[in-house]
Amino acid sequence: AGLEIAKALGRHSLHTLRLAGNLMGDQAVAALADALRHSSTLTLLDLADNTLSEQGATRLAEVLGGFSALRNLSVKDNAIGGAGALQLVEALRAIATLSDLGLGS
Repeated sequence: AGLEIAKALGRHSLHTLRLAGNLMGDQAVAALADALRHSSTLTLLDLADNTLSEQGATRLAEVLGGFSALRNLSVKDNAIGGAGALQLVEALRAIATLSDLGLGS
């Protein structure tokens, strides 16, 4: 289901995307990241509790720079590990609008 969601989202301008608890996994989040690569309108992205690993966090970090309006990001309750969290934080430094980051478990 996660891959189908990613394909559909690539055609829309979004402000809020809540996908918490969908067990999407790394492959679906990678597809989602590609679909949203240049989402200049997205302000909230909730990917909590989606069985993400460090690999998924790395893929997400690679595209976060294009989310110029992002204010809230949640990846809590995933297994992204310390290295994945650091990659996300490094990528988010470029986003001046970010005010809320959920990394906990």
